Amino acid sequence: MSGPAFGQTSTSAPVAPPTPDFKQHAAFSGAFEIATSRLALERSQNQGIKDFAQRMIADHTEADDELIVRTGIRPGILPGATAIPGGYVTGEQAAHFQQLKDSQGADFDALYIALQIAAHDQAVTLFENYAKYGDNWYMVKFAEQNVPKLRAHFEHAQQLQHDLVKPQPSPAVQPQTPAAKPNQPI
Repeated sequence: MSGPAFGQTSTSAPVAPPTPDFKQHAAFSGAFEIATSRLALERSQNQGIKDFAQRMIADHTEADDELIVRTGIRPGILPGATAIPGGYVTGEQAAHFQQLKDSQGADFDALYIALQIAAHDQAVTLFENYAKYGDNWYMVKFAEQNVPKLRAHFEHAQQLQHDLVKPQPSPAVQPQTPAAKPNQPI
């Protein structure tokens, strides 16, 4: 059984994680979203997913660059860092990355979007709680600036998931009418 998620206690009162933990989780989260999105650009045949992946790479690269400037943090030296192509993530994220890497076609698209929804749900909670209750002014500002983008990513991923499971209309079948023969009543 697992403990409460970041930003929650056993009584569900929101709290901010300690600043070093916030920095670490923000770094790993961004690296995971970038790495999985690069994979989506290579593997997905769905243009909506490719467009989303491109946005994830751009937005999260910008946020990660800002995180490095504000903190000097380097994800590769963080405790628990696991290397994947393009960055460092948690062991659990590395396992999800491998699972995504091993999938194909529609299964790939569905898993990519499910992972993005879960990652952004966690990131929104982490950043919102740090923005409200964090103890480092510079990191509070960083969190506040990124919450709207993270929410937008979460909502966009949910819409893509909805679009993936929406039944596709079947080709319209035109009713056949008998051809009229000359001089015969229909």
